[in-house]
Amino acid sequence: MAQATPPNPPPSEPNRPLSPDLVPLSYAQPIPNEEMVEEYTGPVVQPGILDYASPRSFSKLRLASRSVISWETGLARRNGISDITITERLEGRSRAVAALIFGGAVVLVLTAHMILADVLFRSRNNIRTTPVLAPVAAIVLTVMFLVIRETWRTTILETIEGELRLAFKAALTSPQTYTWNPGEIVEVRLFETDPANYLGELQILPKQNEVVRLFIDHHVDQLKQMETALRKALEMPPVE
Repeated sequence: MAQATPPNPPPSEPNRPLSPDLVPLSYAQPIPNEEMVEEYTGPVVQPGILDYASPRSFSKLRLASRSVISWETGLARRNGISDITITERLEGRSRAVAALIFGGAVVLVLTAHMILADVLFRSRNNIRTTPVLAPVAAIVLTVMFLVIRETWRTTILETIEGELRLAFKAALTSPQTYTWNPGEIVEVRLFETDPANYLGELQILPKQNEVVRLFIDHHVDQLKQMETALRKALEMPPVE
């Protein structure tokens, strides 16, 4: 099993920013649908299938984290040996952990207060607070669940004998998977979302599906290597 690590930016450009402010989604341009190729005249902005483990966040509930990419070759799978496996994870989730600890403490305090208030109500006929505090605790728990789901995310893209597989994994939820058979991928290319800051995304166009937009706002040096490796694995001609 071989593992490759994308290189750092060339030393001749020491000021290239690796962690700039992210740009809005509307700046990104998808690939036109195959049936539109001849009449396509300009950018068409559409969400498509989005990568939620990328540096660009699409949810206010995803707390500060760092998107890290690693890729390997020759991994053993049930249906064969992978040509290339690209894994993207969100790491550095200390802020999310702190928020979850705080939320858990709030739920414990509310629960203890409801139990104590219920005891006092029975003994002294005080006003019960459970009908008020129970919904608050439920809301806090719901937000905690959503924060976990949005912050603990992994994207896996791999090819096995010409078949392309994509999986989006999030904590506490079932994985979302896509599979395209050999020949079903029309194009794989790098698109620069923010040329000034050397940021881009990898775009994959299946024949009959929405455009797949992955690794949004990662550095173009990483994306160029992945574009080349994927096109080779899918038996596509190299980019000129």
